[in-house]
Amino acid sequence: MTAAACAGPGGASSGGPEPLVGTQWLAQTIAGQEASLYPASSVRFDVGQRITGNGGCNTFNGTIGYAGDQLAVGPLATTRMMCPPEVMRQEAGFLQALQTAQRFTMSDWLLTLFDPSGNQAMTLTRMTGPL
Repeated sequence: MTAAACAGPGGASSGGPEPLVGTQWLAQTIAGQEASLYPASSVRFDVGQRITGNGGCNTFNGTIGYAGDQLAVGPLATTRMMCPPEVMRQEAGFLQALQTAQRFTMSDWLLTLFDPSGNQAMTLTRMTGPL
């Protein structure tokens, strides 16, 4: 297992994590580039401020903190399998976008994560089946 750095949240607004808990999402764009759907990069927001998912090659899990539309992903533990270079590139971008995200917006089917500069880091669509 390996751990990555934690991003801290910016300012906080009112509210809690309820909108994200129990939802799972599939990456559509990462850093402005269309994400491959095979293999897909996905994340699930679990109870207890936990996140789990698959970057496309490796599975990961970690913690997440919320304050309104602000979030902070803690260190992620990942498996360490090797996959084709293009899969590893997408996974690296996905995990980086997830870990540097500090703000989110969410509609019924679309989750958008924003980096510390306020730029769109990633867009994801809601999944209704298993990861």
